[in-house]
Amino acid sequence: MIQKKAATAIIEVANMENPPLYLLLGEDAYDRAMTKLDRLREDFLLNEELSKAMAYNG
Repeated sequence: MIQKKAATAIIEVANMENPPLYLLLGEDAYDRAMTKLDRLREDFLLNEELSKAMAYNG
């Protein structure tokens, strides 16, 4: 049953005019990805000043 649901989702995405670059299949995958994004955002914000100081100003 899970394979059928995944195949249906993939076919649906393949038929979209603007399909997503990434497709998370399942609540667990979605939750893990969102947790990862939260952690990345925290890291980026902690180092925002240093990161922006590295901008090339030609």
